[in-house]
Amino acid sequence: MSDYNTPISWKEMKSRLAKDSEVNSIKLSFWSYMSNDFAKFFILLRFLECLGGDYSFIYRVIDRLFFIPVSMKLSFSIPPYTTRGGLRLPHYGTIVINSRARLGEYCQVSVGAVIGSDIKDTQKAPIIGSKVFIGVGAKVIGDVKIGSNVTIGANSVVLSSFTEENIVLVGMPARKINKNV
Repeated sequence: MSDYNTPISWKEMKSRLAKDSEVNSIKLSFWSYMSNDFAKFFILLRFLECLGGDYSFIYRVIDRLFFIPVSMKLSFSIPPYTTRGGLRLPHYGTIVINSRARLGEYCQVSVGAVIGSDIKDTQKAPIIGSKVFIGVGAKVIGDVKIGSNVTIGANSVVLSSFTEENIVLVGMPARKINKNV
């Protein structure tokens, strides 16, 4: 797999789209692109990752004419290169992910979630492992690392790192309550 912020291959794009399609129960085809905004969002997200570079003309055209309008319609602020394949978005609604944040494979991000940088240091954003569930209204803020197979409860605010795997985080500020079962 490629590093974040570097263009991905067509093969990797197809792999990520297949994972996204599987977890979101959407069929990826020309017809679904034309009729389903979720399908359109994922196809454009992965295509922009394949094009690479904010500076190419074609990238900017597709981003501004197609990707940004569909993102606004769905109320998603999820820039390319922030997620690996298998991103699960249960339904429409406000979801904000900082362009410097990184999510592993098969993460679910619920409505109202914010994954962002600290106001004091906007250069540092969360790094989240694979198979993480982020509940409704949860916030993950700052230079935070989250392990894999972690559940972040609804309206929790995560301000510090939890690198353990298979745990549940709840509260404001978040604290570990037990091991996942």
